[in-house]
Amino acid sequence: MESKIARRAFSVVLTGLLLAAGAGPSHGQDASFLPAPELEARLERALGEAGRHAVLPPAAPPGDGRYADLRGEEIHRDLARLTEFSLESRRSGQPIWGRVMGTPAERRAAEWVRDRFRALGLEQVELTPVPLEPQWTLREVGLTLRAGEGDSSVPLASAMAGYGSPSTPPEGIEAPLVYVGLGTPADLRDRDLKGKIALVHSRALAGASFHTGESAVSRIVAAGDAVGVIVMVDQPGNAQVLTRNGPDGPKLPNLSVGFLDGTYLRKAIEHAPADAPARVRMRIRAERVEGLASVAVSAMLPGQGDEVLGFQAHLDGYWQAVTDNGGGVATVLALARHYAARPKHERRRSLLFLVTGGHENGSVGASHFARHHRELLARTTLVLELEHVASTLVSGTIGGHYQPTSIEAPVGIFVTNRSPAVLSALRAASEHYAIPVNQDHLPFYWGDIIGLMPTGVPCAGWIGSNFYYHSSLDSLEAVRPRSLERIARATASVVDALDAMDRKALEAGSTPFVMPKTYEGADKELMSPLRVLLEFTRSLW
Repeated sequence: MESKIARRAFSVVLTGLLLAAGAGPSHGQDASFLPAPELEARLERALGEAGRHAVLPPAAPPGDGRYADLRGEEIHRDLARLTEFSLESRRSGQPIWGRVMGTPAERRAAEWVRDRFRALGLEQVELTPVPLEPQWTLREVGLTLRAGEGDSSVPLASAMAGYGSPSTPPEGIEAPLVYVGLGTPADLRDRDLKGKIALVHSRALAGASFHTGESAVSRIVAAGDAVGVIVMVDQPGNAQVLTRNGPDGPKLPNLSVGFLDGTYLRKAIEHAPADAPARVRMRIRAERVEGLASVAVSAMLPGQGDEVLGFQAHLDGYWQAVTDNGGGVATVLALARHYAARPKHERRRSLLFLVTGGHENGSVGASHFARHHRELLARTTLVLELEHVASTLVSGTIGGHYQPTSIEAPVGIFVTNRSPAVLSALRAASEHYAIPVNQDHLPFYWGDIIGLMPTGVPCAGWIGSNFYYHSSLDSLEAVRPRSLERIARATASVVDALDAMDRKALEAGSTPFVMPKTYEGADKELMSPLRVLLEFTRSLW
């Protein structure tokens, strides 16, 4: 696993390293001006010369044996089965593949989760279709660099249309390529973009989904002269990523490329003679599809009293969707199995297990469940979310490349009502089970659970933003069984700590979240704190 991720996660290293490995071209040539497959092969050869070794991640502490049935290997097997639905989508030829909302892959995965809940003996198991607004659906995407006279060209395999991009003409758009740096106002000042395709270097902020190129695309669209935009995402490697652009972005055909393909395009501009600038042909075919539906799967495990405690994770995602959010779903399944095996008298509260689709376009599955289960949520003391958990931390090295580490990427702890009891339980669990966490907790709704916000139900949990987020690197190699085991046992310990308290104790010192009336929808409101921070950060670029 270590070496496979390392091969796919390279940044461009120093030319000297390539030459030292005997892989560089002759003197005077640009060692980094190679198509991505060749450059990756040479970088891997260089790393092989340097040597590598595997470091086992730390094991989960033994605890008191109460959570011994929460085994990482078993959770990982469920995750692998869930991932198969994504791979079936890829084999069917979908350009944007995965458990994408509204697709057969999402529906089949939801049916599998429903059947697992039933097999565990859970009650009130429901799979509810959730109608969707017309969905932007990509049918075809391609990008080639003209490599000389005639029809000779080099295809860029990482090319992926930006979400919501308009289509090009059927034959595509061919135009000179111009590099505009980060696309800041300073970069664009006095630039002649008329009839050209702009190449933007975008800084990935919180994974590929949030990036500085959003603002840059909007500026280029506003200028009105360019015919297309290519966003070079600076996540190391050459992964496909699905970028989302600002409100003006979809008005112009735009796509993204991985770091190595983007570097290759930039080098093509640098090496092209002044009288024959580099040219690219981009092709995007997309349409709005009506009549699609997402899903919401729910189940109950009765307890002694009328109160409810819930678990939530979203099912849909792009590519293999392992860290986003197959790991969360597999952990919820493990917790359902764990608590279903306990006698009813050990559960003070009934347990709700909620797995929702439609996250990637407004958390519509969670919102639909909230609208139709208000009475249930009124009896719910807390819903715990697991999102982007247990992903392996990837770190840059002195050698200029990226390697997976022996620990997980940090996650954030959030508690919407600032309950001291809930926050203390999460902190204690993270310390005991060695869960890396950010130091400040977040006092508002995060992730797919934002769909529950209008009901006012208190929510808490773990959420991270990692190296693999919204990229084709988000594979089974990104999550280790032991990491899943630790987060599952930590979450169970939180539940048991809270289940020992009555509702009054859980709410002591809390400050209920109040949704400002100025916001119309849950998706707009719940993302607003994050958006404020990201928009401020992007303003720097």
